[in-house]
Amino acid sequence: MKNASNASLVIVSFKIVQKNITVTYSDNRVGTENKKTFLKNTVQNVENRIKTINGTINFD
Repeated sequence: MKNASNASLVIVSFKIVQKNITVTYSDNRVGTENKKTFLKNTVQNVENRIKTINGTINFD
């Protein structure tokens, strides 16, 4: 997977409990973008995609 962060390792895990799905993401990113900016952009992207399909999302 090619990405702007130059990560060579990406881990995505999914856990389903009853009607809830927990998604965990981590990588070994390197780059100039700081982690806060990366997380903000990622969260906004995920929220927009879920709203597009009339889903809901909660962050703990």
